[in-house]
Amino acid sequence: AACRTTDVWPIKTNAGFLAKLLAEPELKAGAVDTNFIARHADRLTEIPPLSADAINAALHVLTDTKALQSRALAMSGMRLNAPAAQHTVIAIEGEPLTAVLPTDWSSHADYETRATSDRGRLIKFDQGYAYRVELYRPRGSGIGAASDGAIIAPMPGRVISVDVAAGDVVAKGQKLLVLEAMKMEHALTAPFDGIVTELNAHSGAQVQVDALLARISVAARSQSDGAEVP
Repeated sequence: AACRTTDVWPIKTNAGFLAKLLAEPELKAGAVDTNFIARHADRLTEIPPLSADAINAALHVLTDTKALQSRALAMSGMRLNAPAAQHTVIAIEGEPLTAVLPTDWSSHADYETRATSDRGRLIKFDQGYAYRVELYRPRGSGIGAASDGAIIAPMPGRVISVDVAAGDVVAKGQKLLVLEAMKMEHALTAPFDGIVTELNAHSGAQVQVDALLARISVAARSQSDGAEVP
């Protein structure tokens, strides 16, 4: 219980791992050896998803619940054979998630929050882990494009490849670089046809969330020689 309720940020801890380890039936029974963790490493080191109660608690903090409820009532509409369901999109560790808003917020007023804030984001503690939670804002990435041409790191990670150089002409959807984060590879692509006018990433670099990795500017065609210029 102490490990599950350990709330530490921004220092990383292994409280969640220890909580899972201590809950193992074999460990409780004393049937362990020096290879126990190695044998079960995949399961023990897997970070669980944020629980439903923790998500609802985060929604209480992130949103103006009275305004949301008023807006939900105004937009509820009619549904046949089913209750109204209102949704919002949040990002947990940078990954979008469509969350269903409770129809009766008052019944959830006692949600335990256990959270802190960091640069406008909510850090929600759950099961010994710390999760970054925020209202989802699309960014330049493999699934979304930045309308202003700024390619922003959607989460902390390591640049594993850069496929363009400053001055390169790129096409919409062309892969610019690949970011490795949360054991996954995220391809960041050009939001529109243009020229790479700024490049701040190189292979092997560690980057923080919201770091400007590159900028694409709209290419215009010179009337004199037909050359593309930013």
